Amino acid sequence: MRINKYGIELVGEERLPQLVTEGTYSMSGENLTDPNAVASFCRNSLRINVKAEEYVYAIFLDTRGNIIGVSEISHGGVNAAPLSIREVYMRALLTAAVQIILVHNHPSTNVDPSMADEAITRRIYDAGDLIGIHLLDSVIIGGDNYYSFRENQNVFPQD
Repeated sequence: MRINKYGIELVGEERLPQLVTEGTYSMSGENLTDPNAVASFCRNSLRINVKAEEYVYAIFLDTRGNIIGVSEISHGGVNAAPLSIREVYMRALLTAAVQIILVHNHPSTNVDPSMADEAITRRIYDAGDLIGIHLLDSVIIGGDNYYSFRENQNVFPQD
């Protein structure tokens, strides 16, 4: 399966945001709703586990849970990446996503979520609930380890 990595460019005199393909990844059709598969995809395709700064990506899914795209949402320093809820959902809407999975890395390899990680995950979940785009999980990658909010936290209501 081919997965597009998207970015946003401003086009025309009106400078309207437009989705553009920045790259393509291959994937063997595994189900990315499993946090281990998400971590494996991010290590192998995005190489997020070897980045020296924090990166935040969103994986966009259709109604059946098939990946319809990936987008870098933010890039920060060694211990933080600014994250805008607006940027997450603008890209989700442009890809016609019904579900998203957020992924970010901790270059320190310590995958324990910070209070800021927990707070923004909750805010993104709540915003998605309002507009009908379900935040399926938020996964932190650190070296060979990962942390899934859905598996470990009470940020998400019981489904």
